[in-house]
Amino acid sequence: MFASVQHFSTLRIAFNALPYFALLAVAYGLHHRRKILYYLVVIDGLLLVKACCGIAGSYFGG
Repeated sequence: MFASVQHFSTLRIAFNALPYFALLAVAYGLHHRRKILYYLVVIDGLLLVKACCGIAGSYFGG
């Protein structure tokens, strides 16, 4: 709803939605117990993906 009110482009919405789909994929894939370092790397990786997608959405999404 916020995106439609702010008149975001489809490309910008797609870039900003990508990290949430990545989060769902990671959450689905974490069925087995692993060491804490693995989870920290996954969380940091998701934060990096979120930041990169936000920058790309701002830059390319106009």
